[in-house]
Amino acid sequence: MSISQANTLIKERYRLLSFAEDRSRAYCSGTGLPDRKQFGQYFTPTAIAGFMAGLFSISKNSISILDPGAGCGILSAALCDQLLYSERRLCIHLSAYEIDERLVPILRDVLSECSQRLNEAGHDFEFEIINGDFIVDNADNPTLFQDKAQTAKYDLIISNPPYFKLAKDSDQSRALPKFVSGQPNIYSLFLGLSANMLAKDGQFVFISPRSFCSGLYFQRFRKWFLENMEIQRIHAFHSRQELFDGDGVLQENIIVKAVRNPNAHLNSVEISVSKNKDFSDSERFNTHIKELIHRRNGHVFLRVPHSRKELEAINFIDSFPHTLNELGLEISTGPVVAFRATEHLIEDHTINKGQAPLLWAHNLKGGLISWPIEKPRKHPVISVNDLSKKIILPSDNYVLIKRFTSKEQDRRVVASAFLHTKFPHSFVGLENHLNYIHRPKGSLNVDEALGVTALLNSRIYDTYFRVLNGNTQVNATDIRNIPLPSLSVITSIGEKIRLKSELDDSKLQILLTENTDDWLMPYLENRIDTNE
Repeated sequence: MSISQANTLIKERYRLLSFAEDRSRAYCSGTGLPDRKQFGQYFTPTAIAGFMAGLFSISKNSISILDPGAGCGILSAALCDQLLYSERRLCIHLSAYEIDERLVPILRDVLSECSQRLNEAGHDFEFEIINGDFIVDNADNPTLFQDKAQTAKYDLIISNPPYFKLAKDSDQSRALPKFVSGQPNIYSLFLGLSANMLAKDGQFVFISPRSFCSGLYFQRFRKWFLENMEIQRIHAFHSRQELFDGDGVLQENIIVKAVRNPNAHLNSVEISVSKNKDFSDSERFNTHIKELIHRRNGHVFLRVPHSRKELEAINFIDSFPHTLNELGLEISTGPVVAFRATEHLIEDHTINKGQAPLLWAHNLKGGLISWPIEKPRKHPVISVNDLSKKIILPSDNYVLIKRFTSKEQDRRVVASAFLHTKFPHSFVGLENHLNYIHRPKGSLNVDEALGVTALLNSRIYDTYFRVLNGNTQVNATDIRNIPLPSLSVITSIGEKIRLKSELDDSKLQILLTENTDDWLMPYLENRIDTNE
């Protein structure tokens, strides 16, 4: 079969989806990206829409469907394409929400086409379009999120929710306080409310950023979701660059199929991974849900490994019994917010009396600190006075970690040891894009600082963190809950690095960043000395 013949068959098989795609392209060509972003509009590529629709299994003759952020109707059309070829006569009701009134005529055209095709094929299809705010319109039921009957219950929900941050006092945040923690993102409210509107055993397929899997802001949503939904399938993408062409989406996205079943916690989950949005070179493997859910210090996380090798890595790290807090350590965020401290910042690299070095993310080089480095608008020095002492730290041993890394950077976790013997100053400033590990009311010794730095720079810990966290931000909460070996193990690693390097900078840089998994090999092979 030729490529053109294959494309013809695809277009015939997904005629409704192609119809919706044509309407979407016409709209996007006449509407700028900034205009679409105000509504969080990132329209689903057709290959992804077809894949998502294909994840549903249809066992009922009468089906109610919800598309809570319908846009131009791409996902609804993809699902209708799947239903069109059902061997049974189906009775279908579809509810589509869309807040942007400019899209309502387009959505109506698409769903009318769906109605015509399905009814011609012998099915009974009807739809309704609600031009309104899905969150506000559906969250005012006093029985919401309680084990009581609710008016709207759906068998199938398909969703590519809008994506943008909400103010704590927004209408949507006030409507769903159960899910709001810190500064919420609207997509998590869409997912939570939609999942709650499923009938028992109803199916839910959505594509969204992976950020809900970890992080403090999504803690309430995540806890509710994992207690009430049975995850059956997760599809991840090796690269985040191509999914939403031209829309500037930097978040790593995943596709999840889940079923409303709060009593199912023993299920197997199928994980699939593809290199791009056309699902070429896909890999699949099965695992148990228990291996994906991580609980620590009252927090719960959802992990998304891309391979069995990554599963082995997280199982190994999970065997370590401690966290930072349990070791008497803490992680905090650099207190110098540059635009709020301009009167204290100094451009000159020379440190005079009453001044201290100011460290930025670009100063973390090769496991150590490289200072000064000239960079526009990144002042290298901060003055020491009664006011600035509130935002600077005493010079001590710290482990500094970049809070943000570039989206395709080789290492997600970038750590460097700050050793006060190499900075003969009384104070140091840490800019807000850095996190730092320290011992409250005490000090890290050199071996502890070197040991923690080496661990966090190891490939196995980087793999663990990537499985846990799907965005470019390294959250303090995530680091705070990563399992760690005992202090004796950490100190032993640091001591070996110190003795082997003799604290020579060039040797330290190699030992702290290259082949750092070697420091864990004795414990990886023997699983010894981890339970002290």
